[in-house]
Amino acid sequence: MSRCEADPYAALPIRGRPAISSLLELFFTALGLLAELVVSFVAWLIRPLTRAMRASLPARSKAPSAAATPRRPPQDALDAVVAALQAEGEAGSALSSGWRGLYMGISSDSEEASEILIGAELRLVFEPDHPDKDDAVRIEADLPNRATIQIGYLRRGHKLERAVAGGRACSWLAGRRRTLRAGAWETVIFVAIYDP
Repeated sequence: MSRCEADPYAALPIRGRPAISSLLELFFTALGLLAELVVSFVAWLIRPLTRAMRASLPARSKAPSAAATPRRPPQDALDAVVAALQAEGEAGSALSSGWRGLYMGISSDSEEASEILIGAELRLVFEPDHPDKDDAVRIEADLPNRATIQIGYLRRGHKLERAVAGGRACSWLAGRRRTLRAGAWETVIFVAIYDP
């Protein structure tokens, strides 16, 4: 008697092993998702604690140790930058040697941003002790009535904190448009950085 005659199921493929491996894959996938949820929840829970710990530490100033003398482009270059911005031209070509320019977009919730003229000079203020981001740079402007308003903040990852803290950055309003959100503006600024 052959083996097939003795055991009619011997020639059939074994289906148990693929089912077990699929079950193990499903188990480990679910375990991974659960671990990710637990880690995210724990990180969310300790976020206020880490902020409080950072606030209690002595402030680290990213500003240069020696008082830096602010740098400004020559007056003819300043006038050319303002003229280029008002004519919707390329302001970077008006900068003198050693300076480079870039355009940056920011969001502003200030309704008074509509009162700032294109080409108006803006102030960049580095805030090393800002509670939410360590590269915070605030943008301010003076209105015609001599009031000072805050337009907004540079977006994360701008890498300009050292230039701003060292007095090597100047800025102007290059353009703006109202967004769909009430009272909000999308503002474009032109920043000149002294980088010889």
